[in-house]
Amino acid sequence: MSKAVRLRVESIPEIAKEQEGASVQVLFSGGLDSTTLAALLQDLLCPKICIDLVNVSFSAASSPDRITSLLAFADLRARCPERRMRLLFSDHDVKEVIEVFEPSLVRLLLPKDSQMDFNVATALFLAARAENVAVLDETRWLESEFFGKNRAII
Repeated sequence: MSKAVRLRVESIPEIAKEQEGASVQVLFSGGLDSTTLAALLQDLLCPKICIDLVNVSFSAASSPDRITSLLAFADLRARCPERRMRLLFSDHDVKEVIEVFEPSLVRLLLPKDSQMDFNVATALFLAARAENVAVLDETRWLESEFFGKNRAII
């Protein structure tokens, strides 16, 4: 998997040239897959490259993915504190997304048409647009008692 990730990121010209200000964006739920990918990127990329972890939510206050993204981000930060990395929150209203983007997303998905295909495509589409994005205030969250030093680190 490391080799595949390295090949993918090295195909991005700004990353291959290690340009200052370059970044890699990852759709980040905080689950096993996205956290493993973020950890691999921490190890593979030069320190100049910022890793942007984008968590898309349609109900931020009650979203399990929002909670797991916070917990996983805290662990990734503890694992590699010198790494330039941001957790970005992309919050959206379901009704608005369906009204505005559903026809375009359905066309992009063809020939796939399951609800799961639509859900995943919608999250990827919204993360890539990077609209309605807020950056996690790390001082407020990561230094709180909830993310204290007693937490396990990946």
